[in-house]
Amino acid sequence: MADLADLVVDPARLLHRIDAGAGRLTFLPVTRAALEGASFHDGRTEIASGAPIERMAEDATWPTPAAPDRYIFHVSFCGSTLLTRMLECPGKVFALREPHALVDLADARKAGLGGQRLAALTDLVRASLRARWDPDEVVLVKPSNWANNLLSELCAPATSVRPLFVGIGARAFLRAVFRGNRERLEFTLRAVQHLAGPRDTPLLAAAVQASGDPLGRAANLILVALHLQRRAFVQAMAGGGWSAEQVLDYETIVGDPIAAATTASAALDLGLTAAEIADNVARALARNAKQAGDFSADGEAGVNDAVEAANGRHFDAGLAWAKTALPDWRD
Repeated sequence: MADLADLVVDPARLLHRIDAGAGRLTFLPVTRAALEGASFHDGRTEIASGAPIERMAEDATWPTPAAPDRYIFHVSFCGSTLLTRMLECPGKVFALREPHALVDLADARKAGLGGQRLAALTDLVRASLRARWDPDEVVLVKPSNWANNLLSELCAPATSVRPLFVGIGARAFLRAVFRGNRERLEFTLRAVQHLAGPRDTPLLAAAVQASGDPLGRAANLILVALHLQRRAFVQAMAGGGWSAEQVLDYETIVGDPIAAATTASAALDLGLTAAEIADNVARALARNAKQAGDFSADGEAGVNDAVEAANGRHFDAGLAWAKTALPDWRD
């Protein structure tokens, strides 16, 4: 029976769940093909090739890797999944998209986990996620945006991390959330509560009080969610000494995917050639990043027009409120 140390360094055993209170870890047996085929590795798609493996967490020191960990930190619905598809390159870059272990760790932090216990579990998760199928291949991790409350842990020390921070314009974010109807609205309203700290309580209250319309209140809270994540990115960048070269946005990913992938490759030090980027982008754009079928920018634009027609007044009011209520606001 494999011990914990063996499981952590085995790419065929994905650390999937963390019960921080009980100290229990759950690993899934996986294949490379299953991970490459799935848009997400958080359980939305079946990726396990066998029964889960449970172990108790142990105090341990994991070896410092020779190369830095690569992370794509992002807000939701900003094209980050498509971006990982444009960067995957067998033999050079292998991507993990939204592993659930980071979601569990983010929930534990929100519930009060801190100090040495949080640091130890973070080290364990980072060690597990960097396990390589090919020793010459870079592992690129795209956490869920739910894990943006872990930036101070995941980005320390700065010398051990190579990050990319992906954002989106405020109105585009409103359209993206409303475009997903109830599911995206509910997720984002949960996320703003999850990401808010004690000092943010007045902002949440002000967002609710500023509108008498349920959709108007939702628009305000969505903008608070964007503000909290932008603030977290700025703080992480300042702490790590990173510059605008580590920043990308949705507008570039959709509008100029070659430029977006080139910027991301440089920021993450992936070493992709121009030819590899061109091939990856063509392949990624031939399919929707999250579901079967062809990706269509024109189709998305048509949906956006309908969303604007139905909700544009809420967007206008929310953006006007954000300019006066949210510190250092930018549209």
